[in-house]
Amino acid sequence: MNRIERGHNGFRRRTSAKVFLGASIDVARLPMTVFTDAKPQSDIFYLYAARGLRGFGDGFAIIILPVYLLAIGLSPQQVGIVAR
Repeated sequence: MNRIERGHNGFRRRTSAKVFLGASIDVARLPMTVFTDAKPQSDIFYLYAARGLRGFGDGFAIIILPVYLLAIGLSPQQVGIVAR
């Protein structure tokens, strides 16, 4: 059956387990298995895509806004105050 011992931090841990053929294995020494899901990867894609679009929009506005303000007749000093 399973033995439960105290670990170095005081918490209980399972140290061995019976498998189908009756052999016991040391559970503490088993490698951690990482289960991945497709959903977090697609969420990360959307986050980075939104960040890229935001950066592009910010850069585009920084270029277009002063050009537009100069085209409607504002002085360079007024454009500097507004665009800042």
